[in-house]
Parts: sequence; C-alpha cells; structure tokens
Amino acid sequence: MLLEEPESAYFNNISHESDGSVDESSYGLYCRIKNIDLTSGTIDVDKVWKILSIEEKREFHRQLVTGSIYSAVPVWTPWWQSAAEDLVTSFPDDFLSTNESKEVTIMAKPLSKLLSTKPHSSVVFSLAETLLGFVFVSRYFNGDNLSDMCLDACDLLIKLVSYFQGQVDKKNNPNTTQIVRSGPTKPINFTNFTEVLASFQLRLAHNRLTCSHELLLLITDDLYCLLKRPDVLLNRALCDAEKMLLQVRPRNAEIISARRKVVFLRACTGNLDDASKEWCRTYLPTLAQEVEISLCDQTMRIEAEGLPDNGRGPTKPMAAGPNWRNIIREGRPQPIPSIEQLNSQPLHMDESL
Repeated sequence: MLLEEPESAYFNNISHESDGSVDESSYGLYCRIKNIDLTSGTIDVDKVWKILSIEEKREFHRQLVTGSIYSAVPVWTPWWQSAAEDLVTSFPDDFLSTNESKEVTIMAKPLSKLLSTKPHSSVVFSLAETLLGFVFVSRYFNGDNLSDMCLDACDLLIKLVSYFQGQVDKKNNPNTTQIVRSGPTKPINFTNFTEVLASFQLRLAHNRLTCSHELLLLITDDLYCLLKRPDVLLNRALCDAEKMLLQVRPRNAEIISARRKVVFLRACTGNLDDASKEWCRTYLPTLAQEVEISLCDQTMRIEAEGLPDNGRGPTKPMAAGPNWRNIIREGRPQPIPSIEQLNSQPLHMDESL
C-alpha cells in the first residue's frame, strides 16, 4: 500500500544513521518494532502507530506535510514506457513481480455482438479520454491502482473521465432534492484531441489536482506510448481499467455503467471481428497523429516559457523522468512549515494510516 511504504522507509531511516551510529531514541524504536515485518502486505498499521512516541508521530506527520517522505518510496515505472520494456528484456521472468508480468485475463467481446451499427465518430476521443484518466490514476497511486488503492483509484477515474458520466434524469416532483456536483456531469461528444485534453485539464482543476503544462505533456506521452502498440499496450490498459472497476464492492450504478463503457471500448479496439478491425483502421491512426502533434505543440510551449523574457532568467521546467510524482502532486512550490509550527498544531492523522 502506498501509505505503508513510506512508513517502513521512515522507520529504516530512523533506525540506521548515515554515519553508522545509533542514538538512544533510534535504538529504542528499533527494539519496539524489531519483531514486526514492515515489508509485509498484511502489516497492522494501527498497531505500529500505537508503538510510536509522540515525537516520532510528529516527525512522521512532518514528513508527510512537507512531502519529503515521498522520496523514500520507490518510484513506480509504468509498464507502457520503454524503460519498463528494457527491464523486462534485461532480467529473467522470475525476477519480475507477478503484477508487472501478468497477462490480459479478461477477454474482449466482438464489436458486432454489442452494436449492430457503426460506433459514433466521437467514440475514439472517448477512448483517448479514458486512457488519459487511466494513466493519470495509475501514476497518481504509484501503481497501486489495482491493489491496495483500487477503490480510491476507481472513484478518481470516474470523476476525471466525462465518458463515464451518466445522463442527468430530470424529475418533476417538487419534493425531490437534487444534489448537483461541481463540474460537468454529462458525457461530451469531442471532435478532436485538443478538446479532450482541455476537458481533462478542467476536470483535474475541479478535483483540486495539478493541471500544469508539464503534467499534460507527461500523460499525453503516456497515451502516445499506448497508441504505438494498440494490440498489446492499449488492450492491457483497458483490461486493467475493467479489472479496477470489477474489484469494487458493492458496485453502484455508476461503477456498473463505467464498466460497460470500458467493455464497449475494448470491443472497438479488440480486433476480434471485421467491425472492430475496420474501426481500428479508420480511427486509431488519426488519433495517434493528433496525439503526436499535440506532443510537439506542448513541448514547444514549455520550451518557449523557459526562454529569457525581458531580462529575466529562464525558468527551470520540472523533469518528466523519475520526477513525475512531483509533477502530479505539486502544482507550485509550497512553503515548508517549521517544526515549531507543526508542534503547536494538534495532530490529525488519516484513519488509513
């Protein structure tokens, strides 16, 4: 689980000083947790939390607030990136985790079985929006979207993808209270990829998530990687999205509807019948071309923003390599509170910790 890993790394950092010496407080913590397997997937976090002293809890909370704890969590490498492909070819199969080497297990359905007519021309852009949502959620939860953080990942995915939104039913009953959520609640019939990207950026903002140029470039590049090998990578991405939705219990109408739409997208891209093959030949190359053009435009915009202007020095863009986690979680630099400020505040921890 994403929130458990930094805790384990934090304990290790306390127990082993850089110069090899162990002070009294660190040794005391070591004695308290030495019989607990901090790498176990079934670790009792509440039990570990009760063992910590007030000072240790405050230090852990301080690292969460400042974000320094994320540097202790190994950065997940997306399986659709070339770096992951190099890892697969460089090591034997038994070295890879079962989660990374897992093949597609849920078969797609033939398109002709689901639809008797040709899909609407906007479906390909709904596919692009769904894939953008999937790659963002996968990175946001550091690859735990299919395991510990599946429920939260599904909730965020549905909020970010307008294609998963159902039609709003209007009732004439005056006694009925209607709950209105912020942001668009109806599916959008996109006509080009630029509209898809703009809508996705707007939804990120509505959910108070980072929507910078660097982030959009990062997830657009992820989408382009999936489109380069649609028969393998794109199909696996949609399959993983369906797996996420299937793991949610109990399933509400929103989850069921989203899963049906993913099943339909898999039928369009599955190449299982003539209808699907024709759809892929017609729409996927055009989408890949639009995404590639968008990548060039975004790169030029970011480079232009970094050029000197009116005597000011060039701004330093955030790297999109191992630093992608900062791109997703940080919109702009935040002031780091002092330890005195943190000590003067009451300690509030999330129950999941």
